[in-house]
Amino acid sequence: MRGLAAVTGLLMVLLSVAGALSLFVLVAKGMNVRPSPLGAAVAAQYEVLVDAALGWADRTNADVVANVNAATGSDFSLRPHWKHVFVLLWLYFGASVISSLGNPAGAAFRALWGSLVSLPTSVVASFAPLEDTTSPQIALSFILGLFAYGVGLAAWLATLFPYSRDGERIPWGWSFWYHLGPPFRMTFLAVLLLAVGDWAMTQQIFPKGLNFGLTGLVATMLLLGVYWVAYGLRRSSSPNVALGVAVLSAIGGAVLLFALFAALGSVGL
Repeated sequence: MRGLAAVTGLLMVLLSVAGALSLFVLVAKGMNVRPSPLGAAVAAQYEVLVDAALGWADRTNADVVANVNAATGSDFSLRPHWKHVFVLLWLYFGASVISSLGNPAGAAFRALWGSLVSLPTSVVASFAPLEDTTSPQIALSFILGLFAYGVGLAAWLATLFPYSRDGERIPWGWSFWYHLGPPFRMTFLAVLLLAVGDWAMTQQIFPKGLNFGLTGLVATMLLLGVYWVAYGLRRSSSPNVALGVAVLSAIGGAVLLFALFAALGSVGL
């Protein structure tokens, strides 16, 4: 058990580090934040690593997008930032997989379903240019990807771990809704947050020049982390707490990277 705990802890740290770096790159590019020379070098090397890990899917994704355009008469474009959205989705999906390693079948399903959801979601998120400060595409795609993952996981849990009341198993549909409750509530709050942000834009309250899509993405991740930590503490569920902590750690890591490189930039590094 100690060995498994050490492995899961290390994997969670790696996920959070990758998430922090991807968030750092997305915000730096989308909000036109110029990091110090050292920060730019770190971001460039990380992008080389991400390209090496996920570049194999570029051709396939581009072909799929081209086929969709041909079939629908659309003009979608696959943009490189799909890889960083993919990493951020897998920050959450991967934490879900790691937290269930004690149940190999459950971990395998989470990994398979997470893979099926994350690739198309990240591709759709890339349809809007990262520099488009008014588009909610990246945030909305991220939210819907999380919800799709929750739907599949709820169906899996309702089938294999049906909810029972007073010792009696309730119908599958009710069990499905029981397991879907947490991701549904989180999705509702995230969409509501985006709607408020959109209203603020129409009322010219939203700060001009601030990237709406990326702001929504960071806000959704913050909401996601806080929600699962609170849910886990209330239910005394350490896997849910770990899930939330992994997401919050990525956000905190990105903030620390900006602060660190800003400080180093002030001394010419």
